[in-house]
Amino acid sequence: MEDEEFYENGLPRVERIRKFLKKGGKLAKKHVIHLVEKATEVMKEEPNLFYLSGSFKVVGDLHGQFYDLDYIIKQFYKPMSEEYKYQWVFLGDYVDRGAFGLEVTLLLFALKIKYPTQIYLLRGNHEMRTVTEKFNFKEECEVKFGVDTYDLIMNAFDALPLAAVLTTPTGSYLALHGGISSNLFCLDDISSVDRFCEPGKQGLLCDILWSDPMPEDTGVGLDEKDLKEWLDVEYFPNSTRGVGCFFGHKAISLFLSSNGLAGLIRGHELGQTGYIENWMCQKEKRKFPFVLTVFSAPNYCGWYNNDAIVLNLDSEGYSYHQFSETKAPYVLPASLNGFSYTLPWLCERTYSFVNIFFGMLIDQIEDKTRIESMKKCLNNLEKVETGLKEVGHANDVAVKLKGLVVSRRKMSSLIGKISDPHISFKDIDTKLERSPLANAAPFEIDTDVAIAHNDVMNHKTDTNWSIFILEEETKNHYRLKVHSSGIETSEMLQSLPVRERAFVFLRFKGGEVAALQTKFVLIFWVPEGISPIKRAEVPTLKGHIKGILTNFSFEIHATDKSDIDIQQLHKKAFSNPN
Repeated sequence: MEDEEFYENGLPRVERIRKFLKKGGKLAKKHVIHLVEKATEVMKEEPNLFYLSGSFKVVGDLHGQFYDLDYIIKQFYKPMSEEYKYQWVFLGDYVDRGAFGLEVTLLLFALKIKYPTQIYLLRGNHEMRTVTEKFNFKEECEVKFGVDTYDLIMNAFDALPLAAVLTTPTGSYLALHGGISSNLFCLDDISSVDRFCEPGKQGLLCDILWSDPMPEDTGVGLDEKDLKEWLDVEYFPNSTRGVGCFFGHKAISLFLSSNGLAGLIRGHELGQTGYIENWMCQKEKRKFPFVLTVFSAPNYCGWYNNDAIVLNLDSEGYSYHQFSETKAPYVLPASLNGFSYTLPWLCERTYSFVNIFFGMLIDQIEDKTRIESMKKCLNNLEKVETGLKEVGHANDVAVKLKGLVVSRRKMSSLIGKISDPHISFKDIDTKLERSPLANAAPFEIDTDVAIAHNDVMNHKTDTNWSIFILEEETKNHYRLKVHSSGIETSEMLQSLPVRERAFVFLRFKGGEVAALQTKFVLIFWVPEGISPIKRAEVPTLKGHIKGILTNFSFEIHATDKSDIDIQQLHKKAFSNPN
């Protein structure tokens, strides 16, 4: 694209840039640098917290899905129209996962430069160096334009504002990426944050980007006493992300009322319909959810088959435009191209042919010195072939993972998981969503855990079950421990804790040769008597536990002993192909 096509009166021609990028065009590096540097200048002059009035379109996470952003812009954005009344607020997470994070960023920057009072870009937790290095955006930048472009963009991300108060005739709403925390009392606290930096693993900047509301379904179906306890929850550590917090009804209710807000609008989480309305079990008392989550990346990562939305906020209240995935060109993940993907396969087969050829020659050569030399050469070729197989396998894993792919530097950690039939892509994704600054798991693991697990796995032992619990050693610090083990399943049922989460690894034997026909079942025990906070943590713990107590045929969830029908479990275990 030439300068006259790119600029108009010193400003980017947004529509031409959009169409050019949609066709797969690659902007000149000087134009990329101009967009990034100019957008940085504009955003540096903006406050941490916008106060805006009027009508709004709110867009959630995009995650490098350029063709879905293109659909959104084409369908709804008409800046040249005099009657166009909407201001646009983007909630962050523009990059990573999808293959077109750079194109998403450049188009949004072009819009921001040309329409600075109509387009508002907020920061998400993926607009961070530690996160983009873990996922694919850094590699994407390096491949397309070089690491210097990546550094420029990350400096621009440091300048992204953090939040916006959106006021319409129906009320005022706080829009940000993640959520609130105990570090946030009033809106002025957001204004006082030093945002021009890489966020750490604690503090208000971290919390705004990483926090989540307590899931409403953890309060559904509780009796009056337990519901009252659930509604009184304020904050507790975010075991999903490893940083930030979960905030409950009491916290969000107090924050909204004390700041004159009707609700919190945020991104950061996928909703299967494109949105999550969290009423904190108080829907009959409100016109707007306590927390409304907006997600704008349909069929996220190529796995979830979810819809996406754009949120409308105006004088008539709020509504959604729901849409499905826009067809995009197929791109190999993890910055692979056709050459880098097929080269290991081609070389491996070439070396296999050379191996066979050398083997045939050796049989016909009488000179022992030459034979030894050729054998050394064959040994070296074998090592090269082994290395190429590993590279080829890593490439295949990247293709299977689709948008779940992390950077090539982190790929080795997922190679084993993708072939485990008991670990779903959602389990993998839950672990990937932890902050790179957080510990690998939200708990410590006793050495006895592996021993007890292996004891059940070993068909030569009499141990048919082990129960594991998370024991709170200090406040918010847990350790996975062995609770009990035994032979008879009736003993297992009697040993289940009454007011504690537990994880049961259970062995069944069947068939004529019992030792050769052994099946295992994993039971997530969540009794009704546990606290709301511990109940809310279970979905996060699930993925980690399944990575520790492996090799089971299937899993079940139980809240009462009557949910555990031993005969039915035995029957299902031996009808399950795993």
